[in-house]
Amino acid sequence: MSKLAPCPSAKEQALREKNYQAVKAYMELEGVGHHEERLALCTEDVFFEVVSTKECLPERVVGKNKLRRRFLETEKFWAKYTYTNIEIIPTQYPETFFVECDAEGLIVNPMFSEPHPYKNYYMILFNVESGLIRDIRQFTNPMNLYHSFWKTLPDNIYGTGAGAYGGLKEAIAMAKF
Repeated sequence: MSKLAPCPSAKEQALREKNYQAVKAYMELEGVGHHEERLALCTEDVFFEVVSTKECLPERVVGKNKLRRRFLETEKFWAKYTYTNIEIIPTQYPETFFVECDAEGLIVNPMFSEPHPYKNYYMILFNVESGLIRDIRQFTNPMNLYHSFWKTLPDNIYGTGAGAYGGLKEAIAMAKF
C-alpha cells in the first residue's frame, strides 16, 4: 500500500486518510461472498464500470441494488478470487485514488468439469466521498479472462462458428456470461 503524501491543509489530510481507508477496506476483502461488505463502503448511487468487457465497451452499473445484482451474477463464475500486490496510489485530490493490483482465482465454466486458474493485472480508479466510494472504474486485459474461460480462444473470436468452440459471442452465450 502506498504512503499518503501530505495535503495542503489538515482538513484535506483527514479527508484523504478517511477516503484511503475506504479504498483499502474494499480491496482487502478476500474473494467472493463479500458483496454486502463492499456495498457498505459505497454511496447509494455508486457508479461501477468495467471498461474491459467482452464487447470492448464499458459495462456500467449505477446504484447499490444494481451493483449487488452484478456482484451476485459474477460470483457464479468464481470459485475463488483474491486481489494481490495491492498498491493504492493517491492523487493530488483527496477523493481520488488509483489502485494497481493482480488478481488470482479459479473460474467456473459450465463447459468444463473443473475450475480453471485465472490471473490478471488490474488498474482501478476510485472516487470517494466522505469515506464512501462513489465511483469504481476497473481496467484490465479481457483476453486473460477469455483464456481462463476457454483454455484456448477460438480461431476467429469475433466470427460465428469458427474455432473449437465457435465464435466469441457463441462461447459467451454457452457460458451464460
